[in-house]
Amino acid sequence: MKKNILFVIPSLAAGGGEKSLVNLLAHIDYSNYNVDLFLLNHEGIFMEYIPKEVNIVSLPETYKDFSLPIHKAMANFTLQGNYKLVFNRLMFSLRNRLIKTTALKEQYTWKYIASSLDELEKKYDVAIGFLEKTSTYFCVDKVRALKKIGWVHIDYEKLGMDPKFDMDYFNKLDHIVTVSEECSTILGRRFPNISSKIEMIYNIVSPTMINKMASQDVNSLTNKDGNEISILSIGRLHHQKVLI
Repeated sequence: MKKNILFVIPSLAAGGGEKSLVNLLAHIDYSNYNVDLFLLNHEGIFMEYIPKEVNIVSLPETYKDFSLPIHKAMANFTLQGNYKLVFNRLMFSLRNRLIKTTALKEQYTWKYIASSLDELEKKYDVAIGFLEKTSTYFCVDKVRALKKIGWVHIDYEKLGMDPKFDMDYFNKLDHIVTVSEECSTILGRRFPNISSKIEMIYNIVSPTMINKMASQDVNSLTNKDGNEISILSIGRLHHQKVLI
């Protein structure tokens, strides 16, 4: 009998974690596993690379309304008589304005978002929150699974998160995966009481994905003279990427 696996990630927009998940999905043996994918945003540059065997879980209408601009969301909830979500949508907006650190915003506003999301009906053998913060919180709060795994792709100490907030969630996970020895060491130092749960798995590089992307049509990279090739490198500058 096939095992049921759920992956959770906010979106498949540009990012190392997002690309790593798409690479992983490309290597799963779907004759042995039923795979569901829960996304809070069904858009992103990696959406087209999701294998056809993967089932994308539908979003509830309450969350679709919650994610609208605040005036539209509150108007919809008011018409529905759902005053709890009117309040939570207002608080979500206010706390996002008042909290300065991006990571803390995501942590401290989770409870408001969570109020618009129902627990998933399906029960899974394994549920995997494939990014830190929201993915893990959803996996713990909204999913029934025999095993739950959280995935931490960053240096925990550089992102400015509240460890006390995460501690409650890490305690409820069966395993916590990091992507490098350094990330494992830092996470174990920050959370020594759950160090036995921490495991390391390097990000997957998929030849299948590389070949697929390499076969796509692109504009010519030669210059006007036709005798040189221009190479463009694209990345993002972020303090957590800098070694000090």
